[in-house]
Amino acid sequence: TFFLKPCAIAQPINPTSTPTSVVAKIPGQVELENGFEAITTHDDKSAKDWFKKAKDAGNVEAEYEIYVMDKFPQQFEFTGVNSINYLSLSVCKPDDVKKIVQILLKITLRSAVQGNVRAETRLWNFYCRDNSYLGVPLNIPEALKWLRKAAENGDPASEDALGQFYENNLNEYFQTSLPKDMELSRHWYELAASHGWPDAKIRLAQLNSENSA
Repeated sequence: TFFLKPCAIAQPINPTSTPTSVVAKIPGQVELENGFEAITTHDDKSAKDWFKKAKDAGNVEAEYEIYVMDKFPQQFEFTGVNSINYLSLSVCKPDDVKKIVQILLKITLRSAVQGNVRAETRLWNFYCRDNSYLGVPLNIPEALKWLRKAAENGDPASEDALGQFYENNLNEYFQTSLPKDMELSRHWYELAASHGWPDAKIRLAQLNSENSA
Protein backbone atom coordinates (compact mmCIF):
# COMPACT_ATOMS: atom_id res chain seq x y z
CA THR A 1 0.00 0.00 0.00
CA PHE A 2 0.99 3.64 -0.28
CA PHE A 3 1.07 3.84 3.51
CA LEU A 4 3.84 1.32 3.86
CA LYS A 5 5.79 2.45 0.82
CA PRO A 6 6.61 6.07 1.75
CA CYS A 7 7.10 5.20 5.39
CA ALA A 8 9.67 2.58 4.55
CA ILE A 9 11.90 4.64 2.28
CA ALA A 10 13.87 6.63 4.80
CA GLN A 11 16.89 4.41 4.39
CA PRO A 12 19.43 6.51 2.52
CA ILE A 13 21.31 5.01 -0.41
CA ASN A 14 24.52 6.05 1.30
CA PRO A 15 24.46 7.03 5.00
CA THR A 16 27.49 9.27 4.40
CA SER A 17 25.90 11.29 1.61
CA THR A 18 24.86 14.35 3.63
CA PRO A 19 24.89 17.42 1.34
CA THR A 20 28.01 19.60 1.58
CA SER A 21 25.94 22.64 2.54
CA VAL A 22 24.56 20.73 5.54
CA VAL A 23 27.98 19.42 6.57
CA ALA A 24 29.35 22.96 6.53
CA LYS A 25 26.76 24.46 8.87
CA ILE A 26 26.40 21.76 11.56
CA PRO A 27 29.12 21.47 14.20
CA GLY A 28 30.90 18.14 14.29
CA GLN A 29 29.32 16.97 11.03
CA VAL A 30 32.62 16.00 9.44
CA GLU A 31 33.42 13.82 12.45
CA LEU A 32 29.92 12.31 12.29
CA GLU A 33 30.37 11.39 8.62
CA ASN A 34 33.74 9.85 9.46
CA GLY A 35 31.93 7.73 12.03
CA PHE A 36 29.45 6.49 9.44
CA GLU A 37 32.30 5.77 7.07
CA ALA A 38 33.93 3.64 9.78
CA ILE A 39 30.65 1.75 10.20
CA THR A 40 30.68 0.79 6.51
CA THR A 41 34.06 -0.88 7.06
CA HIS A 42 32.83 -2.56 10.28
CA ASP A 43 35.35 -0.59 12.36
CA ASP A 44 33.09 -0.11 15.39
CA LYS A 45 35.82 1.26 17.64
CA SER A 46 36.75 4.02 15.22
CA ALA A 47 33.08 4.78 14.60
CA LYS A 48 32.47 5.21 18.30
CA ASP A 49 35.52 7.47 18.64
CA TRP A 50 34.35 9.66 15.75
CA PHE A 51 30.82 9.87 17.15
CA LYS A 52 32.20 10.97 20.51
CA LYS A 53 34.27 13.66 18.82
CA ALA A 54 31.21 14.82 16.91
CA LYS A 55 29.14 14.90 20.09
CA ASP A 56 31.85 16.87 21.91
CA ALA A 57 31.76 19.36 19.03
CA GLY A 58 28.04 19.84 19.60
CA ASN A 59 26.52 17.48 17.01
CA VAL A 60 23.21 16.13 18.37
CA GLU A 61 22.93 13.37 15.76
CA ALA A 62 26.13 11.90 17.20
CA GLU A 63 24.40 11.81 20.58
CA TYR A 64 21.64 9.73 18.99
CA GLU A 65 24.15 7.34 17.42
CA ILE A 66 26.00 6.86 20.70
CA TYR A 67 22.76 6.25 22.60
CA VAL A 68 21.66 3.64 20.05
CA MET A 69 25.10 2.08 20.02
CA ASP A 70 25.03 1.66 23.80
CA LYS A 71 21.36 0.67 24.12
CA PHE A 72 21.15 -1.51 21.01
CA PRO A 73 24.67 -2.89 20.46
CA GLN A 74 23.44 -5.53 18.01
CA GLN A 75 21.97 -2.77 15.83
CA PHE A 76 25.03 -0.51 15.97
CA GLU A 77 26.26 -0.82 12.42
CA PHE A 78 22.76 -0.06 11.13
CA THR A 79 22.05 2.99 13.29
CA GLY A 80 22.30 5.32 10.32
CA VAL A 81 19.20 3.80 8.75
CA ASN A 82 17.26 2.52 11.76
CA SER A 83 13.93 4.17 12.46
CA ILE A 84 12.61 4.83 15.94
CA ASN A 85 9.87 2.28 15.30
CA TYR A 86 12.36 -0.39 14.29
CA LEU A 87 14.49 0.16 17.35
CA SER A 88 11.45 0.02 19.61
CA LEU A 89 10.89 -3.56 18.43
CA SER A 90 14.31 -4.46 19.81
CA VAL A 91 13.40 -3.51 23.39
CA CYS A 92 13.09 -6.70 25.42
CA LYS A 93 11.08 -5.31 28.35
CA PRO A 94 7.63 -3.99 27.33
CA ASP A 95 7.62 -1.51 30.23
CA ASP A 96 10.78 0.12 28.86
CA VAL A 97 9.52 0.65 25.31
CA LYS A 98 7.65 3.94 25.76
CA LYS A 99 10.43 5.40 27.89
CA ILE A 100 13.14 4.54 25.36
CA VAL A 101 11.02 5.76 22.43
CA GLN A 102 10.55 9.10 24.17
CA ILE A 103 14.31 9.39 24.66
CA LEU A 104 14.95 8.53 21.00
CA LEU A 105 12.27 10.99 19.91
CA LYS A 106 13.61 13.84 22.05
CA ILE A 107 17.16 13.41 20.78
CA THR A 108 15.88 13.12 17.21
CA LEU A 109 13.87 16.33 17.56
CA ARG A 110 16.90 18.20 18.86
CA SER A 111 19.00 16.80 16.04
CA ALA A 112 16.38 17.74 13.43
CA VAL A 113 16.19 21.30 14.77
CA GLN A 114 19.96 21.44 14.33
CA GLY A 115 19.42 20.57 10.65
CA ASN A 116 20.55 16.94 10.56
CA VAL A 117 18.80 15.36 7.58
CA ARG A 118 18.93 11.85 9.08
CA ALA A 119 16.90 13.09 12.04
CA GLU A 120 14.43 14.91 9.82
CA THR A 121 13.93 11.69 7.86
CA ARG A 122 13.43 9.63 11.02
CA LEU A 123 10.80 12.10 12.23
CA TRP A 124 8.61 12.09 9.15
CA ASN A 125 8.79 8.31 9.01
CA PHE A 126 7.81 8.15 12.68
CA TYR A 127 4.92 10.63 12.53
CA CYS A 128 3.38 9.11 9.38
CA ARG A 129 2.62 5.99 11.39
CA ASP A 130 0.04 5.49 14.10
CA ASN A 131 2.29 5.00 17.11
CA SER A 132 -0.48 5.18 19.69
CA TYR A 133 0.83 1.99 21.24
CA LEU A 134 4.05 3.91 21.91
CA GLY A 135 2.19 6.93 23.24
CA VAL A 136 2.49 8.99 20.04
CA PRO A 137 -0.53 9.06 17.67
CA LEU A 138 -0.48 9.54 13.91
CA ASN A 139 0.44 13.16 13.13
CA ILE A 140 0.36 13.88 9.38
CA PRO A 141 0.95 17.67 9.63
CA GLU A 142 4.10 17.01 11.65
CA ALA A 143 5.15 14.29 9.21
CA LEU A 144 4.74 16.66 6.25
CA LYS A 145 6.67 19.38 8.07
CA TRP A 146 9.74 17.17 8.52
CA LEU A 147 9.30 15.50 5.13
CA ARG A 148 9.60 18.89 3.45
CA LYS A 149 12.66 19.81 5.51
CA ALA A 150 14.36 16.50 4.70
CA ALA A 151 13.57 16.92 1.00
CA GLU A 152 14.92 20.47 1.03
CA ASN A 153 18.08 19.12 2.67
CA GLY A 154 18.60 16.73 -0.24
CA ASP A 155 17.41 13.35 1.07
CA PRO A 156 16.38 11.43 -2.09
CA ALA A 157 13.77 9.24 -0.39
CA SER A 158 12.09 12.33 1.05
CA GLU A 159 12.24 14.12 -2.30
CA ASP A 160 10.50 11.14 -3.90
CA ALA A 161 7.84 10.96 -1.18
CA LEU A 162 7.11 14.69 -1.47
CA GLY A 163 6.73 14.19 -5.21
CA GLN A 164 4.17 11.48 -4.47
CA PHE A 165 2.19 13.82 -2.25
CA TYR A 166 2.11 16.54 -4.90
CA GLU A 167 1.12 13.99 -7.53
CA ASN A 168 -1.82 13.28 -5.23
CA ASN A 169 -0.93 9.61 -4.82
CA LEU A 170 -0.86 9.97 -1.04
CA ASN A 171 -3.15 12.88 -0.17
CA GLU A 172 -6.40 10.92 -0.20
CA TYR A 173 -4.95 8.09 1.85
CA PHE A 174 -3.46 10.40 4.48
CA GLN A 175 -6.32 12.91 4.25
CA THR A 176 -4.01 15.89 3.86
CA SER A 177 -4.84 19.29 2.42
CA LEU A 178 -1.75 19.43 0.22
CA PRO A 179 -2.95 20.49 -3.26
CA LYS A 180 -2.20 18.44 -6.34
CA ASP A 181 0.59 20.11 -8.29
CA MET A 182 2.15 18.11 -11.10
CA GLU A 183 4.83 20.72 -11.73
CA LEU A 184 6.06 20.47 -8.15
CA SER A 185 5.66 16.70 -8.24
CA ARG A 186 7.91 16.46 -11.28
CA HIS A 187 10.38 18.87 -9.65
CA TRP A 188 10.82 16.62 -6.61
CA TYR A 189 10.94 13.44 -8.69
CA GLU A 190 13.68 14.97 -10.84
CA LEU A 191 15.70 15.92 -7.76
CA ALA A 192 15.28 12.44 -6.26
CA ALA A 193 16.26 10.83 -9.58
CA SER A 194 19.33 13.07 -9.85
CA HIS A 195 20.33 11.85 -6.38
CA GLY A 196 20.06 8.24 -7.49
CA TRP A 197 16.64 7.25 -6.16
CA PRO A 198 15.38 4.46 -8.51
CA ASP A 199 11.65 4.80 -7.74
CA ALA A 200 11.73 8.45 -8.81
CA LYS A 201 13.23 7.48 -12.16
CA ILE A 202 10.39 5.01 -12.68
CA ARG A 203 7.76 7.62 -11.82
CA LEU A 204 9.33 10.16 -14.17
CA ALA A 205 9.27 7.60 -16.98
CA GLN A 206 5.60 6.94 -16.25
CA LEU A 207 4.78 10.65 -16.30
CA ASN A 208 6.63 11.12 -19.57
CA SER A 209 4.78 8.15 -21.07
CA GLU A 210 1.41 9.54 -19.97
CA ASN A 211 2.22 12.97 -21.40
CA SER A 212 3.24 11.53 -24.76
CA ALA A 213 0.19 9.28 -25.03
